[in-house]
Amino acid sequence: MYDYGNRKQKILQGHTNSITAISVSKQNRWFASADTGNNSMIVVWENSGAKLDSLGQKPETEGLLNAFPIKNIFDPHDGFGVMSIAFTPDSKYLITLGNEPKQKICIWDWTKVGQEKDKPVLSLEIVGERQNGLKVNQQDGLEIMTIGLGAIYFFSYDKGVSEIKQHIPAISAKDFKFLPSGYSAGAFSPNAGQAIIGTKDGDVILFSNKSLSNMTATLERGNKCAIKFIRLHQAAVTFIDNALGKYIITGGEDGIIKLFDLNLRILFWFDKLASGPILSVLYSPHSDTLFEDSSIPELLVATKQAKVYLLSRSNSATIPFRPKTYVQSNEDTYVTSSKYHTNTLSAEDEKKSINPEVTLVMQGQYGKITSLVPHPELPIFAVSGDSGLIQVWDYNTKMLVCSRLITEQHHKKDKKADEAQQENPIPVESLCYSKSGKTLAAGFVNGTIKFMDSNDLVDLPQTKQSGLSLHGYKVSNVAITKIAFSLDGSYCAVTDAEHVISILQKQVVKVNLDSGLKRRTSGETVEEDRIKHARQRIEWSFIGRRKTHYKKVIGNLNKVTYIVALLFTTRENVPILYSVSKDRHVVEYDLKNSSATDGIAVKSIRRIEQLYYPEAAILYSKMNNSHNEEFIMTFNSAFKFKLYSLETQLCRKTSLGPTFGGLLSSIHMIQHTETKYMAFVSQNIIGFGKLPLDGNPFRFIGFVGHPFEISNLVSTYNGGNILTAGGQDGCVNMWTLNASVLESQIIAGGEKMDPFLNMLDPSGKGVQGDIYREFEDYFYYAQIKTQGEDVSVDRIVGDTVPLSQVPFIIQAMGYYPSNMEIDDMINEIKYSRFSEGETEEVKEVTLNEIIKLYLNHRPETSVSSEDLEIALSHAKRLEPGKGVPLGPVTKVRRNQTIKTEGLVSIMQQFGESMGIQESKKVFNELLFQKDPYYGNLPSQFTTSEFVENILGMNPTEEVDNPPSTKAA
Repeated sequence: MYDYGNRKQKILQGHTNSITAISVSKQNRWFASADTGNNSMIVVWENSGAKLDSLGQKPETEGLLNAFPIKNIFDPHDGFGVMSIAFTPDSKYLITLGNEPKQKICIWDWTKVGQEKDKPVLSLEIVGERQNGLKVNQQDGLEIMTIGLGAIYFFSYDKGVSEIKQHIPAISAKDFKFLPSGYSAGAFSPNAGQAIIGTKDGDVILFSNKSLSNMTATLERGNKCAIKFIRLHQAAVTFIDNALGKYIITGGEDGIIKLFDLNLRILFWFDKLASGPILSVLYSPHSDTLFEDSSIPELLVATKQAKVYLLSRSNSATIPFRPKTYVQSNEDTYVTSSKYHTNTLSAEDEKKSINPEVTLVMQGQYGKITSLVPHPELPIFAVSGDSGLIQVWDYNTKMLVCSRLITEQHHKKDKKADEAQQENPIPVESLCYSKSGKTLAAGFVNGTIKFMDSNDLVDLPQTKQSGLSLHGYKVSNVAITKIAFSLDGSYCAVTDAEHVISILQKQVVKVNLDSGLKRRTSGETVEEDRIKHARQRIEWSFIGRRKTHYKKVIGNLNKVTYIVALLFTTRENVPILYSVSKDRHVVEYDLKNSSATDGIAVKSIRRIEQLYYPEAAILYSKMNNSHNEEFIMTFNSAFKFKLYSLETQLCRKTSLGPTFGGLLSSIHMIQHTETKYMAFVSQNIIGFGKLPLDGNPFRFIGFVGHPFEISNLVSTYNGGNILTAGGQDGCVNMWTLNASVLESQIIAGGEKMDPFLNMLDPSGKGVQGDIYREFEDYFYYAQIKTQGEDVSVDRIVGDTVPLSQVPFIIQAMGYYPSNMEIDDMINEIKYSRFSEGETEEVKEVTLNEIIKLYLNHRPETSVSSEDLEIALSHAKRLEPGKGVPLGPVTKVRRNQTIKTEGLVSIMQQFGESMGIQESKKVFNELLFQKDPYYGNLPSQFTTSEFVENILGMNPTEEVDNPPSTKAA
């Protein structure tokens, strides 16, 4: 709900899918929303502001946006959901058009209470073509119309009758010169028995309850015949409705609004919005009139370019005012004014005419949002996407600061000179502010990066590059997926969809009329030289490109396209760049020794994962008593958060992350008072967590934030709010953390070890449970083992065991970590006090610490048949006599044989490699007493034989677990 007069908005939450239909009752007191998809529902809301108004009470400004659900209908239309919905004139019934394969129309008595309250009182399966929209006759609530691309249908019913009748209207080529190519909109006319249907050709067809053959006889309710074709628009009619029972309003794909009397005689038209096709036109019967000498109400117009305009009465007759336009190359920059007038008039006509005033009340992104970035020092953010429109918004005032549509010029040889130049918007894939906030960089799908002044979105100075249709730096031939600036603003790193890292450096260009351009490297202070030296200017210089990763590079965001996260920090005042990738490697770049002649220098490449891969990564600083320690925090495909030392990439902490909603795609830190929290995104779910992370599941909370997958998550410059972009829904939402809710959940989860003991033993027995007792037995046995099993002296029973015993206790509990995972566990305990400012290594560990270690490191999901079959498929590819495996692996069938050589080959090449002799020894011990093998692995075997007989495993089938994220 949006109060455009006071620029205030209220988000109403309840649906879990994209909302497909909304209808408002005639009294404006109730409105209904519906969706399609899993767990679809119809929600009826009561508008408390309209309720007070109906009772003769004037609501306060805040009350206008108060609405609450009063009725839910779950899984309508057999769970397929609703495509269109409408109230009857008396508001007692809801009529819905379903999304079933065989569509139905249903009538719901939503005020009814009782056992059958969630079942429709009437329903009918539609015979004929699929329908997209539904309208109810507001003069006769017993008459319904549906509109489809190739057909329209009318329906009728009578009160007290238990059936709905379908009527197919009569329209014949004998009566008209041609038939419509398709239908696009429709509405009932206030004239009794008439309906108006819009077509794809720009015509409207008038249907009546009288036929051309006999205009005196009235047809039965619901029966209609086409009696007239009228051309109203030059393109498809996209909207039709009636207003005040006096007027017919139409909107077209040509962007024109027209208003007619009931005999379809033109009264008014408006064609100067220039914002794409008209989607809808609304009015309020209580609003002012559009003109002094008519009752035409003020109009709210929504267009396909995500703009909503208010057409109101003009206070003065002035010439049209357009937003200020700055033209540079082939792109237009708009510093947008919220008001401008309409038609272009001569000075003489202007004195005679009174034009409607047009107010832009809402503007958004049309198309998918791919990039969202906050300003580092101001309460503004920049957003863009497939539309090519870059917008900068002030999120305090909810006002558009400036915008710019980026276009690319193409030339066609077969056109005339005045028609040869065509400009097409270029989709924006990524945005990033410099750390000072003075520069905004934009990456495009064509591989170009553009640097702009963040105040007005004007291009920064650049030496012209020949052959480019877009001003900027052409660093790739594919989409620029991620951009990052160094802290001092002297470097910019970008990555593209092919995992290639490109680096640009800020330089001073000295202009010399005799010798051209001379370059020298500079720091941040160079910007002051723009005024002091008229012949010097700042430019970005391309250093080079390097492909250091072979899979997706990940980071703060994760989209459908290739994602790159580039993490900048400083060491001894020198910029340092890191990249983290799904190839399980972290790369550190040596920017100091990188140049245009020598290319990009790499300082180190380290593997950080063995089996799983990172899904998101950010820089994380942890303060302690002596110094500030920096880490790379990742979330991997095993639902684990991991902290890696920034300098050595040594794993210092592993903790279980949130498991609801799926894998995380974005992480952000929030500074809330003195406590640190984190925000994260998983598909369409927004979550918050409290730091430091320890694996306690009660430290995370989540909720549905958007109907589709969230494309971007960022925090505002002061950490007070979170901004999210919904990708396909074209919306940016701003959220404030209510920390008390999360803190209450943490308290409700229990103190100290309670949450972990419940994870260890879901029965809730805690320390009295069998699993805890078994853990305790192994813990004390480890003490006996360290002190000697065969000694006769008294043993000392303590609260700790040596660090060397941790792997044995973990393995005894059924989790068999790899050597790399064992090293991570040992290092986590050994250096656990370093982050607290201590320098002494930990050598002893308590039982509670081992339990936490076990819970945080063990796999969250079981090994499934799918996992094992994929691994054996890789072994099949590596059998001797086959060529080098290329392309995706072909999954083996359960009865397909695999040679032992392929299995040994994969054990040698992947993971912690095992040689031939070691492999034979392992299988000899595994099969030593097993019939019919007796220590020998067969020369070939099937998938089911290997899993069930050789390994002796009973793999689980994945039902509720997320899809497999493991490699071979």
